[in-house]
This record gives sequence, structure tokens and C-alpha cells, in this order.
Amino acid sequence: HYLVLLRLYTMFPLRMTLGESRLRHALLEASYDYHRPWLEWRCPLDGQVSEMLCNITTSPHQRLCQSTIDIAKHHPLILIRQLSLLKKRLIEDGSGVDSENKSLIKRGRIQGRQFEGDTIAR
Repeated sequence: HYLVLLRLYTMFPLRMTLGESRLRHALLEASYDYHRPWLEWRCPLDGQVSEMLCNITTSPHQRLCQSTIDIAKHHPLILIRQLSLLKKRLIEDGSGVDSENKSLIKRGRIQGRQFEGDTIAR
């Protein structure tokens, strides 16, 4: 049953290799069919992935970016579980304020120079 495979993968993601296409297909089917309970299950990599996504939005160092890419390649379903966090961070970055309504005026803005003085692209 696909649900059992999905549950085992969520509990032990580092012990399952996704090299077999039938396993990948079964996990995709199960994650689609049971997405609501699946998102609530606890996974040992959830904390690490959410921390990486939070840190990458504030300080995108090459090593951190590469680690995130590696997890996305090896455990894409685990990364998908964190899409709501990624969406929240992208909205904060684009809006110019963080979750506590503090201004992020320097983030995402391009500073320009003119003869009359500095300008900010909006």
C-alpha cells in the first residue's frame, strides 16, 4: 500500500534511496492522495530543512545554497513539505517588511546614483 511507503519514507528519509522509479512513483501517488495528513506527520529532516530555508533568505552563502540544492535533489518530497515556509519568506522579501512588520527597505532594492543624489528603484 502506498500510504505505508509514504509513512516509512517520512519517518526514515535517509534510509530509503529514491533510485527505483516504482518507489518514486508510489511516493508521489501517496503524497498526492494523502497530502493533508502527510503534511502533519513528523519527519526528522523537517527542522533542518526549515532552518536552511530561513537562513538562506537572510544570508545566501554558497555552501548553504548548495546544501539546500542537495536536499532538493535527494529528498524533493521533504522539501515540498516546507513550501508554505518558502512562500512566506518570499512574500516577506518582496513586500519589504518581515513577519513582525519591521522594514526591510534595503532588501530586494537596487540602489542607483544620479547627479541629483541617490535614488531607490521601486
